[in-house]
Amino acid sequence: MFKKINKNGSIESMLGTIEHNNQQAKIIREKLAEYEKAKRESETSPSKLPSLILTSKSTMGYHRISEKENSINLKTYIDNYRKISDANKEKILKILPEKDSYKYFLVIYRLMVESLKDIKEITDMKITDKNLTIEEIEELTEDIKEEKKKIKILQEILKEKENEGELEEPIKKENKIILAPNENGNIFALEDIKKVPIEHYEEVQELIDSIINGKFKRIKRLCKGTNVKMQGVPEVRGTKVRIVFERINEDTYALFHIFLKKTQKNNGYTDTLENRINEFKKVIEKIKANLENEEFRRLNDLYVQELYNKLQKDTPKKIKRRHKKWI
Repeated sequence: MFKKINKNGSIESMLGTIEHNNQQAKIIREKLAEYEKAKRESETSPSKLPSLILTSKSTMGYHRISEKENSINLKTYIDNYRKISDANKEKILKILPEKDSYKYFLVIYRLMVESLKDIKEITDMKITDKNLTIEEIEELTEDIKEEKKKIKILQEILKEKENEGELEEPIKKENKIILAPNENGNIFALEDIKKVPIEHYEEVQELIDSIINGKFKRIKRLCKGTNVKMQGVPEVRGTKVRIVFERINEDTYALFHIFLKKTQKNNGYTDTLENRINEFKKVIEKIKANLENEEFRRLNDLYVQELYNKLQKDTPKKIKRRHKKWI
């Protein structure tokens, strides 16, 4: 929707971007007016109320438009800006909108462009007007210095605002897990957990939770000599427990092997792991294809709940499940 203004771009490109953002703001204002009108009409006919969709970019500092902000246009800010002489930070801050206003960034960038326009016009005047006196040239030079000073102050204010955004606590986002099925529809993790002694259940859950919360406890990528199929496959590690998984997309991870390192390493550990990786490779594309499949997601949620019930020893109520073959 709104475009971020390139401070290093040409004056024409900056003006073009600002014009685009002004048009977008106009569309939003019209949408809000339409919504308010329909809202009033909905008191007698609720079905007439339309849905309102507003999109914003946090990096530009845009927020929902208020009636008060709509009543003030950029011309007011520009006029007040041009009246400033011997500029300092305090003077410029006084003419800017509130920091949480959707116009805050827009006004700052626009004022910078106004100064750039003035600098260009004054410079052109100094070059083209051969009749200027020395005093007039000196005066124009001072005007250029003043506009550059204003730009520098605006850049400082802009940087402070952007740094405030960097200090805000990021939104916490949890990863999703898929309990991968084999070609027959059996769930690897649910089969594996049967072989894990109950005293290690807490550690299993801790490792799964570390994938969900993005901490990936003691993550390591497998490196089994010249075995190309196994190289690079990630695992999270506890004291004894290992969980092998694969990233499916930006925030989704498929778990396909849970085991105790000591138990399996003495009994064909490498062969077992290689076979499991080969089994998983056969179904990974089907898993990706079914991520938006509602039935697949529903079944996966049931499997995850069943696994957690098992790990938390909450076994009285067993979930009746049906392994659906997705291959």
